[in-house]
Amino acid sequence: MSDFYRKTAVVFSTLFLFSAIVAVICIKQSYLEVLLFPAQNSDLKWFASAHSDSQTNGESTVVLHEKEERLSYSFMLSPAAPAPYAGVSLALGSLEPFKPSIDLSMYSTLTFNAACDTASTLTVTVNTLDSSITVPDDPLSYRPAVAHFSCKAGGSNADIDLRRLEVPSWWLRAQQIDLANRQYFLAKASHMNFGISSQTPMHQTTQVIIERLRLQGRAWAWVFSLIAVLVVIWAGFIFWWLKFYTQSMIEMLSEKSKNDEQLYVKRELKLESQGDKNKNAVLAYMSEQYTNPELNVELAVSALGINRSKMNAILKEVVGLTFSAYLNKLRLIEAARLLAESESINVAEIAYSVGYNNVSYFNKLFKDEYSCTPKVYKSLLQSESA
Repeated sequence: MSDFYRKTAVVFSTLFLFSAIVAVICIKQSYLEVLLFPAQNSDLKWFASAHSDSQTNGESTVVLHEKEERLSYSFMLSPAAPAPYAGVSLALGSLEPFKPSIDLSMYSTLTFNAACDTASTLTVTVNTLDSSITVPDDPLSYRPAVAHFSCKAGGSNADIDLRRLEVPSWWLRAQQIDLANRQYFLAKASHMNFGISSQTPMHQTTQVIIERLRLQGRAWAWVFSLIAVLVVIWAGFIFWWLKFYTQSMIEMLSEKSKNDEQLYVKRELKLESQGDKNKNAVLAYMSEQYTNPELNVELAVSALGINRSKMNAILKEVVGLTFSAYLNKLRLIEAARLLAESESINVAEIAYSVGYNNVSYFNKLFKDEYSCTPKVYKSLLQSESA
């Protein structure tokens, strides 16, 4: 069995190391992150443009200062329009505004740092295509999903949960859509807007700087693939281990049987060569009486008229065992034979038939002798014959 344990340790260590490496790679690959700044290094192409209500006869203004390394713009709101607006739009996946949508469904968080020279509450909006409403050249026909964030002079980090954005009621009413219909589809994202809120001050020029803009999420396909690979690897290991264990146990038990046979052969050779009556008497008595549950060294000494020391000396010389060890050896060898030859007899019956009144004690001795329980021993022999 030493070969079995050595090979098991080597295979287990190799698979564990391989599994750890695969797990690290897959888990690392499952974390997604896309930096939008600087634009030339971003994996996600985008186009920035400024918009205000001046396009609909309002008086609000917005000026885009920088859009490559960071998003920097200034705006001033005027109440002249019924719905004042000023902001910057990023067309996603395109270098032109309002082009076909891209899939952002694998991203769960939008993070950035926002700084304003005048403290204000601003909004970030992800506009998505609504197949029943959206008109490509009409910005207001894209379904908006909005989140608010604080913007102050010292700058602050914003973490926007893309799965908990809010479709505003004014847009639903304008499009004559049920106010309960507030779902949006990140799989059809078109552009992202940084704009004002109802708490943005009027008649005041505000400069906004957006930095470290990034999308974060998980590619769960990598995690599921990892689970599938690990299941296949370790299921294969368990199958191999069980097969190899069975084969090793059968080989060990076969070797054990050969050693037991040699024990008898050596005993007989010694008896034939020496012709010692005491030795013959002791071994014959134990061979006949070992199934007696009451048999012990005192009973044997009394029956044979040999003192205890002499009896143990004889057994040590002939079989190399003490009285109790040899008695258990005879009983367990017979139990193994019965397990191998009988299909119907159960373990308890075998224990009683070879001289044990306690089945649990028999199971313990058998496992110590054969490295497996009687039931496992029987199943291994059956699998070998199969």
